[in-house]
Amino acid sequence: MSAPAPDYLSTFLADVRHPPAELADTPPADPPEEVTAGYQRALQIVDAPEEAAGRQPVTVEEARSIIWDEMMAYAALPAPDHMLLIRAVPGIGKTTLAVRLAELLAGQGRRVLYAAPRHDFIHDLRAVATNPALIYEWLPRQEGDPQDPVDRPETCCHAENINRWLHRGYEGMDFCSRICGWEYVNKSCPYHGQKRRREPIIMGQHQHVTSGHPLQFDFVIGDESPLTVFQHPWAIPARWILPPGMDNTEPLAEVLHTLRQLAEGDTFLSGPDLLAALGGAQAVAEACQAFSMPAAAVAYLPPLHNPGDSAKAPYFHLPQMVPLLLREARAAQADMEYPHRIIAGDGHLLLLLRREVNDQLPRHVIWLDATGNERLYRAAFRRPVQVVDPPVRLRGKIIQVVDRANGKASLVQEGEATDRADQLLAQVRQIVQKHGLRRPGIVSFQDVVNLEGLTDLEELRRLHFYAARGTNVQQDVDGHIVAGTPQPSLLAMDRMARMLFFERMTPFNRTWSARPVAYNFVDGEGRGRAYPVGGFWHDPDLAAILWQYREAELIQAAHRSRLATRDVTVWLLTNLPVWELPPSELVQIRNLFDAPEGVNVFKWHEVVATAERICQQEGYVTAGHLVAVLGIDKHTAYRYMEHLVETGEWEPAIVRAGRGRPPRAVRHRHDGGPVGRAGKQNTEGG
Repeated sequence: MSAPAPDYLSTFLADVRHPPAELADTPPADPPEEVTAGYQRALQIVDAPEEAAGRQPVTVEEARSIIWDEMMAYAALPAPDHMLLIRAVPGIGKTTLAVRLAELLAGQGRRVLYAAPRHDFIHDLRAVATNPALIYEWLPRQEGDPQDPVDRPETCCHAENINRWLHRGYEGMDFCSRICGWEYVNKSCPYHGQKRRREPIIMGQHQHVTSGHPLQFDFVIGDESPLTVFQHPWAIPARWILPPGMDNTEPLAEVLHTLRQLAEGDTFLSGPDLLAALGGAQAVAEACQAFSMPAAAVAYLPPLHNPGDSAKAPYFHLPQMVPLLLREARAAQADMEYPHRIIAGDGHLLLLLRREVNDQLPRHVIWLDATGNERLYRAAFRRPVQVVDPPVRLRGKIIQVVDRANGKASLVQEGEATDRADQLLAQVRQIVQKHGLRRPGIVSFQDVVNLEGLTDLEELRRLHFYAARGTNVQQDVDGHIVAGTPQPSLLAMDRMARMLFFERMTPFNRTWSARPVAYNFVDGEGRGRAYPVGGFWHDPDLAAILWQYREAELIQAAHRSRLATRDVTVWLLTNLPVWELPPSELVQIRNLFDAPEGVNVFKWHEVVATAERICQQEGYVTAGHLVAVLGIDKHTAYRYMEHLVETGEWEPAIVRAGRGRPPRAVRHRHDGGPVGRAGKQNTEGG
C-alpha cells in the first residue's frame, strides 16, 4: 500500500484529541470498504409514517416534571448498576434541573462531581444555582495569565512538563513528588491545595470520568457528550517503541526492535501483514505471553531530576500495547478477521485505544445529553443505560429544503468555495431578506460561515458544526438557518468505532449503502415523504457513530434557536430526514426564490435582481436590457419577461421610442402608467 500524506498522523490525532470545527478527512492507514454504486436521489411519496406507540408529545413543563421524577427515583437507589441518560431536547432546562438536584444532594451530605464540557461552563452552573457558593470549579494544572490572574490563576509552574509526562503514560504524582517534593505538594502546591476545598459540588471536566479525580464523590452529573475522552489514539514515536534498557534476551525485545524498524518506514502496516513482518502470529503471541507485566515494566520508569527531563522520558506504552498485540496475534492464529488497532508507519506506532471509566467512579451517574446515543454510552461507560427521553412538543416550526444535501465536499474544495457554495449563500441571503430577519442565525461548516458572502451580513450570528453545542448565543434569533449535512469521513468514523467498541473483535461492516428514510411529515392528503439516505445500514455500531456525528449534529444545530420553547422558524438546507426535526413544510429551492417551474432557479434570482435594479433606474425593463447585462439571447429574455408578468408583481409597459415599433418592456405594477422615451412615466396615455 502506498504511503499517505506525511502529516496524516498529526492531523488525525489532533482531530481526535481536540475536536475541530469539523472532523476532517484523513488519508487511510487501512483501505476502506468499497462504497456501493450510486443510487437515484429523489424525493419519494410514501405512506404516512406511523407514530411510535405511546410517544405522544408533551409540553416543556410536563417534560421537566418527568425528568425530575426520574432523577429523584434514581438518586434514591442505594447502589444502581446502571447510569441514567437524560436525552430531552436542548433548551428545556436540563442543566437547571441537574443543578437543583446537586444542591439537594449536597444538603443530604453527598458530594457531587459535575463533569462539564469546558471551563467556562461554570458561569452556566452558577447562573441557575440557588446558592452559587456551593459550587467550586476545579482548576487544571495550568500556568497563570499575568493579564488575567483572576480568571486564570496559576496552579502549576510546571504545567507543560507534567502534561508531557502524563501523555507519555506516567502518573502525575510521580512527577510532583520527584520535582516539587512531598512537603510542597502537601502544604504549598496550589493545584493539590484544591483537595482541601469544602464545597459539596465540584465542577470538573469530562476527562475526570476516565482519569479519576483526587477527591472522592458520591454522585456524578455530566453535561453534553463525553465520547471524545474515551477515544485514545496514542502515537508512539518509533524511537521509543523499544524502551531503553530493556533486556535484549527478553523475547519481546526482538519483536519491538523489528516493530521500530517497520514504524520508521514510509509504508503503513497493520493486522496480519504487520504480524507477518514481525515474525508471524505465533512468534509474536509467544513473545507477548513470556513478557512479565507489570514487574518487567517497572524497571523502565525513567529518571526525573528536573522538569525538562519529561521531554527525554520514553513512552510507557507496553502495559497497553502488549495485551493488544497479544489479542491480535491470537486472532490471527485462529485465522480470524479482526479490526486492526495497531498501525505502524511514517515514524510512529499508532495504538487505537479506549480509555476506561475510572474504578473510583461512584455508582450514581446521571448524564445530560440531548442527542445521547444509548449504544455509545453503554459501550463507553461499560454499564447498562436507562434513557429518559420525553418527546417535547416544539413551539417553533421547521421548513426543510429538500433539493440538496449540501455536503461539505460539494461546497468547499481545496479551501475554495464552489458554485454550489455561492448558490447556498444566495439561499441564505434570500431567506434573510424575504422574511425581513433582523437577528438571523446560521449554523454551517466553518469554511462556509466564514465566506465573504456571509461575513458582510453583520446582523447574522454565525456558528459552525461541532462547535455549536451548548452555546446560547443564538437563543433569541428571529430566524434560524442550518445549512449543510455534517459528516466525518467514513474512515474517521471507522476509527472511532475501533476505539469506542474496543472489545469487539469481529470486523466492522463498512459497506456504504442507501435506503429510503421517512421524514416526520404528513402532507395535506395524508401521505408521507422519504429520501434515499446513505449509511452503515449493515453494522449497528458504525450506524450509531454515524448518527451521533450527522443526525445528532443537525438536531443540536437546529435547537440553538431554542426551537422547543420559542415561536421561531428554522430553515433546514439539507435533504437528510431527521425524525427528531419534524418539518411543517418540505419545499424546493425554487420556493425560496418564488421561481416559476422550468427555469434555472439561480438564473431566475439573477434575472429578478437585475430587472429590479434596471427598473429603479429606467422605470422599465426591456429584452435589450437583459441581453446586455446577463448575456442571454433575445428569445430567452422574452421568456423571462413573460415569467415576470406571471408572478403578478410585474406588468407589460408601453415605451415611447420615437419612430418604429416600441420595444417590449415590463415594469413593477406599482410604478404607474406608460413610460416615455427617456424612461420617465408618460401620463399622456398611450
